[in-house]
Amino acid sequence: MSDTQVVLKSLFAAYPNTQVTPETVIVYVEDLSDIPADELRAVIKQARAQLKFLPTIAELKSMHKLLIRDLAIPTAEQAWEEVRRSFGRINRSPWSHPFIEEAVNVIGYRELGMSENQGNDMARFLKIYANLVERKDQVARLTPEARQLAERKVGMLSMNESLKQLMNGGDHD
Repeated sequence: MSDTQVVLKSLFAAYPNTQVTPETVIVYVEDLSDIPADELRAVIKQARAQLKFLPTIAELKSMHKLLIRDLAIPTAEQAWEEVRRSFGRINRSPWSHPFIEEAVNVIGYRELGMSENQGNDMARFLKIYANLVERKDQVARLTPEARQLAERKVGMLSMNESLKQLMNGGDHD
């Protein structure tokens, strides 16, 4: 019995009024096996505390994303405040999250620091940051098979390249 199967037993046991077929178990195990057992255990405990009915695979994946990823990502306003406070410092600390660094790199730290129009810079940064988070979210939601298909069929651009194209009106190099 796999770790995922062991963890899922507690999920199915918590919803005794739900008819769980062997096929259902197979699909849940297959689709949730990419989540480490300790994280899946935490997600299932949260689901049991929060949901009245057996959660779907999509609900469990969404809950996992929230608990593991979303709560660790600074809001766009928090990210901008971190960038704004870094201006004028000789030795800038590393960014608290890679998304902040990526958004700053799209615009250029020097350009941001030397600009005289902070309102425009803030609006630009917030848009880039929000697009970056959304794009990363879209990629994170892909199954491994869907990600391979996207890479093979359309070629997924690097995040910075995609954002630069977006900010330049979709122009391709």
